[in-house]
Amino acid sequence: MTGDRPTGAELLELAREVLQRELLPALPPEQRLAGLMILNVMGIAGRELAAGEAPARDLATRLAELYGPGDAGAQLRRLAGEIRAGRCDEGPRHDAVRALLWSLVKAKARAANPRLLTGQGLE
Repeated sequence: MTGDRPTGAELLELAREVLQRELLPALPPEQRLAGLMILNVMGIAGRELAAGEAPARDLATRLAELYGPGDAGAQLRRLAGEIRAGRCDEGPRHDAVRALLWSLVKAKARAANPRLLTGQGLE
C-alpha cells in the first residue's frame, strides 16, 4: 500500500536505533561484533528499501542505451563477456561502459557505505 506510515524503511531504522542505543551496550563483549554486524546489515537493508527500484531501473536504462531494449540480466552478462574479451577497452564504447560501471559502483556504495562517497567527495 502506498502512503502507509511508518514505512518498512522507517521501521527498520527505528529497530536499528533501539539496537544501537539500548541493546548493543548490554551485550557481552563476545557478542558485540555480532551486534555491530547486525546493525550494519540493517542499515544496508534500510538504504536498499529506501532506494527502491531506482538503481535497477537506472541500470536497465543504461544497458538499453548500449544494447537496445531487452532483458537487463542478459545484457549485463553480455557486457561482462565483452569486458572480459577486451572489447570495451578503448573507443567510444569505452566511455559509455565506464559511465555505466561507475554508476553501478556508486549505487552499490550508496547502499553499503554512503559515507565512503561523501568522504571522497563523490556525492
